[in-house]
Amino acid sequence: MTDPTGRSFLSYRRTRLGEAQTLVAYQHDMGIPTWQDIENLDEEPTEDAIRSVLSDSNTASAVMWLTPDVAESSMIRRVEAPLILGRHNREDGFFVVPVAAGGLDYESVGTVLQGDIGIEDLRRWNIRRVSSNPAADHEIRSIANRTLARRLEALHRHLSVGQPLDLTLNTRTRFAPDSPPALAVDWTHRFEDRIAKEETWRTYLLPALAEISARVQQRAPGRKVQASGLLSIPAATALGYYFMAPRRMDFSWEQYTPGRPNQMWSLQDSRVDSGFEAVVTAGDAAADDLAILVSVNADVSQAVGVSYQSLPRFRAHVHVKPIGASTPADLKSSGEAVDLAHRVVEAARNARQQFHVRGKVHLFMAIPVGLAALIGQLLNTLGQVQTYEHVPDGATGHYVTAGLLGE
Repeated sequence: MTDPTGRSFLSYRRTRLGEAQTLVAYQHDMGIPTWQDIENLDEEPTEDAIRSVLSDSNTASAVMWLTPDVAESSMIRRVEAPLILGRHNREDGFFVVPVAAGGLDYESVGTVLQGDIGIEDLRRWNIRRVSSNPAADHEIRSIANRTLARRLEALHRHLSVGQPLDLTLNTRTRFAPDSPPALAVDWTHRFEDRIAKEETWRTYLLPALAEISARVQQRAPGRKVQASGLLSIPAATALGYYFMAPRRMDFSWEQYTPGRPNQMWSLQDSRVDSGFEAVVTAGDAAADDLAILVSVNADVSQAVGVSYQSLPRFRAHVHVKPIGASTPADLKSSGEAVDLAHRVVEAARNARQQFHVRGKVHLFMAIPVGLAALIGQLLNTLGQVQTYEHVPDGATGHYVTAGLLGE
């Protein structure tokens, strides 16, 4: 049987390398691990390696990027295509997404492989077609979206009742968990020196999370999502935001704390007093935005002060910090994390009402990533929320803008 958590094989001509690399990047954004020759093929006989990969149960699917010049590729015609379609015909969970690209229409797509795939006729298939040549970014993204939907369907059928859908999200570095997750969201290629640009958040990262959450809800209804990863605080906040509590999706975070067994943090757990308070300070009466500072791992106030020249004016500041204690503070349980997440959002709501805030909420946080995910789940009533990435330079570091939630 095919392992639905496995990788997606990409069949294409290297003359279409640009389109292939764009597709792989979109698949990684959405949690689909891939096998591509230029990235994964070692110094070994090519045909033997491809036969091995396409026969491996850990290869879960394939995308066939069919263009007119595929007719000139013996490797695709005589090796890849017959193996891919043979796996599909075994009906063991392996699926194929054929794509007509490079100007191919539905009628001509059958001719590029004719004579090498037996009686199979791709003209009978509901093939995805891209109209632009070369394919436009939005068309390539739609293929990744389709592959994600098919993958989630296969996973939902494979997983037992009550078994969670595992999701990892990595922005810092790639890592290999003990067992492959259902969705391995890899954003490391979008970050440079720990930072993703605002345009990257807007164009790639936030749309990927929106697609993932929507597809999970549609293709794996009622399935619990259990998340983990090595990621930035803005990424964790955004992940929680797209799995927000009002959508009634069962979401939890596997929190790693040095010296302590991993814990599952979930908003479904009861609140336990976290020992934090919200200190509210009035700002510029002419300003429209609200600053929320959350200090757990470190006091963020100095880094926010260093960043002031690049920040908007704030109508008020809300600083959520330990009562009568210095940072770092310790959240010992999911209940304490849930309590603190609610305290942060409740303080933000109260301040918006008290100071008649009409603009954005700006989040500056030095906190466990699991807490960031829980806070993200509760942001539905706060309008636009600007997240920030901490840059650890100088004595305190400074903040730069990351993803804008609710745009």
